[in-house]
Order: sequence, then structure tokens, then C-alpha cells
Amino acid sequence: MPQETTPFLDSLLAKYPRLDNYYSSAIPTTQGLNATFRSHLIFDEEINGAKQGSLFRSVQEAGWRGIFMNASSQYYSNEVREYPQQFGMQEYYAKEYLQDLGYSGASGWGYHNDVLYKETLRLLEAGRKDKMLLVTKTLDMHQPYPYYGISWENMPPAVRDHELVTIRGMYWVDQTLKNFFEEAEAKGLMDDRTLFIITADHNPHSGGEYTKIVTNENDRKSIAPIPLLFVSKNLQPLNNLMTKDYASQIDLAPTLLYLAGLKAPEDFMGRNLLESVETPFALGYFGGKAFYYSADLSFEDQMDNPSPATEYEDALTNYIIHEYSERQLKNQ
Repeated sequence: MPQETTPFLDSLLAKYPRLDNYYSSAIPTTQGLNATFRSHLIFDEEINGAKQGSLFRSVQEAGWRGIFMNASSQYYSNEVREYPQQFGMQEYYAKEYLQDLGYSGASGWGYHNDVLYKETLRLLEAGRKDKMLLVTKTLDMHQPYPYYGISWENMPPAVRDHELVTIRGMYWVDQTLKNFFEEAEAKGLMDDRTLFIITADHNPHSGGEYTKIVTNENDRKSIAPIPLLFVSKNLQPLNNLMTKDYASQIDLAPTLLYLAGLKAPEDFMGRNLLESVETPFALGYFGGKAFYYSADLSFEDQMDNPSPATEYEDALTNYIIHEYSERQLKNQ
């Protein structure tokens, strides 16, 4: 990958706290958001979401605004009903909301990153005095091929001449993020009480151009590493974050609630990343298979195997099924 692809993101990585071994806990999108917002591995739409703990419900109970903004249509997979019911955000915005505000240029998928970031800045500026959890879900890097909105002559030669469209898509993501943070700084939104987080709802699916960029087989599995980067003028609360620790999406919600001074719901599976543990690990689930990653041990667990190959697989299956069963019982 040419060095010119992500110069701004590289500058953020050099300056701000991050995790290098942060894994998705589930795929695709709804399952990944379930892991991120509810700290659970298995998403079951039949379980009543209102009775389950969530990041949004916790902050809203404390008087915060909970906002989720999506680039695609609210009718895709019935998200306009399912997401507020399951995840609890009180303000759900999508493609139709952006259209009503007068934004243009949406593709078949939805609005592009530059529009999403512009509206994010507007919401932040209008709610400057509010406490809020605002999640902006972009889609320009989504498969099968990423979008890029920069003209040929305005891209570095190593980027524009590259055989992979993904490289140009990554450059577009980098430049739109650069513009977002420059605008946030200019508007006085990057203060010491605001935390920006760059992450993903899931890793790329199997196939696609990314397999030509990512050469490590472990990073191309169903459950694989994704970004987690914290950007703020006030980094003192993140002093205990250990860059090399293993972690996964189920750990983000309890960490954010800790930073907000709020207690995590009892049914969260994840841990607070700012508290040290003897063995940091990452957990994932997809297609009846569980994934475990740590510095010393990594394995896949086919959960319906009647004869687990190791005691580790047996223990992980029992743990995940126990947690799932507890939620089922709670919601009957």
C-alpha cells in the first residue's frame, strides 16, 4: 500500500491512543453494532431489546442525547424500527433525514462520507452545550468496491495509478477525515470534554480487493482486527490504555461508560479497557463458530461440535451459551 494512501490517519496514529489488536466481535453490520452497543456476541432479534442493557440506554438515562446517523436508507433491513427498539437510541437519522435537510449527491447505497461528516459537525455545533453520544456510520469503504470523490488530477500519482480501487477509496476516507477534524478544530469543537473515536462496525467480508492488501491469514478470517483510535485534546483519562492489549467490540461500551462516569449494565460481556487484567483477550462469534485471540493463545471453536477438541473450546462454548441463555430467561 503506498505511503501516500493515508497520511492523515498515519498522523493520528502517531499522536493519539489506539489499540493494535482490537477485533470485531461479530459480522455483518447489525451484529457488529450489537456487539459494540450492547456488549453481546450473539444478536437475536426475537429477544426484547428494551429489556437489554445498551450503551445508548445507559447514557440517555443519565440525561445525555443518544444519536445514530446512518448513510443509507432507514428502510434497509427495517432499521428505522429495529435499531431504536434493539439498541435504544432516541434519535435515529438516515438517508431520508439528510434528503429533507437538502443534501444531494447520494448514490444507490446512500450519502457519502463528506455529507455525513458535514452533518455531524452541524449536530455537534448545534448541541455544543449538550452531553451526547453521537454515532456516525459511513459506508464509502463498503464492499464490493469503495467510493472515492476526488478527481484524478488531485490524487497522488502512487494512489491514482494503483491497480486497486480500494487504495483510492482509502485515500478518500483519509482526506474526508482530515477535513472533518480541521473543521472541528476551526469550530472549537475539539475541546477537552469531547472524545472522537474512529472504529468500524465489522471487518471486511471474505473476498474482495482487501485480500490483496492484507497478507496475514489470521487477519483475513471471519473475525479479524478493526481500527480503534481515540482522538481528544484531553488524553489523561486514556493513560491506562495499553496499545498492544487484545480486545474486541464487546469491550468498547463498558469502556465508554466508565469514561462517562456511568455504571455498565450487568448483562454486558465485555470489560473496561482502562482496567488492567492478567490476560487481555478478544472474543468473536460468527456462523456458529467462536473465536478467541490473546498474546499467548488463539483458537476457533466450532460450537456445535459434540466432541470439543480441547478444554478451551468446551469452556468457551459453555460461556457463550450461558450468557445467551441468561438473556433469554431475563426477557421471557
